[in-house]
Amino acid sequence: CTAIGRTKAVTFNPAAPAGAMAVTLGAKLLMTQLACPSVTQCTAVEGIASDELTFNPQAPAPVTPEKLDAEEFNQLLDLACPSATRCTTTSQGGREVTFNPQTGGRSSFSVDPSPGGSVVGQETGIQAVACPSTSTCMAVDGAGRTLTFNPAAPGKPKLVTIDAGTPLFAVACAKATQCTTVDSEHELTFNPLHPGTPKRHKLFAKPSGLSIAGIACLTPTSCTAVRTDGEVTFNPQRFRMPRTHTIDPSSDEGIVGVRCPSTTECVAADANGGAVTYNPRTGKLIRRHFDPGDFGGSLVAFSCFSTTQCTAVDNDGDMATFQPRTGKRIASAKIDVPVGLDAPSGDSEDELSGVACPGATFCVAVDTLGNVVTFNSRSRHKATPTAIDKGHALNAVACPSTGRCVLVDSAGQALTGNPHQTSWTTTTLSGAPALSDVTCLKSGECVAVDSTGDAFVARS
Repeated sequence: CTAIGRTKAVTFNPAAPAGAMAVTLGAKLLMTQLACPSVTQCTAVEGIASDELTFNPQAPAPVTPEKLDAEEFNQLLDLACPSATRCTTTSQGGREVTFNPQTGGRSSFSVDPSPGGSVVGQETGIQAVACPSTSTCMAVDGAGRTLTFNPAAPGKPKLVTIDAGTPLFAVACAKATQCTTVDSEHELTFNPLHPGTPKRHKLFAKPSGLSIAGIACLTPTSCTAVRTDGEVTFNPQRFRMPRTHTIDPSSDEGIVGVRCPSTTECVAADANGGAVTYNPRTGKLIRRHFDPGDFGGSLVAFSCFSTTQCTAVDNDGDMATFQPRTGKRIASAKIDVPVGLDAPSGDSEDELSGVACPGATFCVAVDTLGNVVTFNSRSRHKATPTAIDKGHALNAVACPSTGRCVLVDSAGQALTGNPHQTSWTTTTLSGAPALSDVTCLKSGECVAVDSTGDAFVARS
């Protein structure tokens, strides 16, 4: 698989993604769409500059963008590449540009003369395009209309309204005679050669105010749509209201993390001190409990030593150890003092920011003043912070053993050492801004992630 950010591309094995590295294709790029017609060729478009760049995802390197469209103030909104020598992109101004990414040859046509329709405040332009073959493309626009055209000679394709006055955000075609599009709440499946008026099916049983962000159709009988709070998978040919699967339990304060001490048990916790234990294989809840009584502030991180013991820390210097299946408190204590306005400039005012518990009675926490706190997770005694990274905020900690921990900070540094000692080795990760999280396996491999979406892998 290949993914892009604004300036970078990363190719990875989705079954084992940890070894992938991001490569910068250009320092001043603003890539917005990507299509890969083969394992050695990917094409991306810059939405605002109207440029394209083609690269080999197996060996990505800096590329010089090629200008595609001269429209001023109109962004390129989507891209489809049905073959290695033909790509089609669509714009906010109702144009389509078909080009050969290998030679640079291109043609540009206006195919949607009134892409904005007449609905005040709606999305404008050709929002999405899918090309089930090199001679057929299907596009949807911000006025609920579809248009089918030959990208080599589009002429003046007929605009067909299938969802009057409603912006269509995405489209996928499982075959040349079956496409599925989505608006903010529904799916519509139709034959692009004879669209007619397809039925609108509501995808999510409960409204949330969140628009559907995308759709993929792996086969003619299986499509998946996603929005911020969940996903649904459905059969577009014989539609039935699908079941919504949420990634995290609902929380007005937001989930702060999830930990899985075994293959059949995970624990998710929110900032209010609520937690839910569930089976990740089936989604079945084992226990839901809510007891913020041991926290003076908002819970910020937690770690589970086993299926019967987890320890959480908040931004007021408190820790609490509990049984995830019952919610029963084992111990709680004040282990640090609130940072408040003494935090390094530009960093969070939260105090404790991460915790790892490699032993049943041993945990390591970090805070935003660069301090490390070691404490007994089953004791009610206070602990004493030790400064090891002054001037920087420590954001996360991972401890593959009781004698080895890895910390990451706001300056793109990883600190490795024995938490029982005061000597730590600092390594600056090249190209990393603030590091936000780290995890380590007992085998010695660690992965850190930064605030821009890059991952850094270290093997000992």
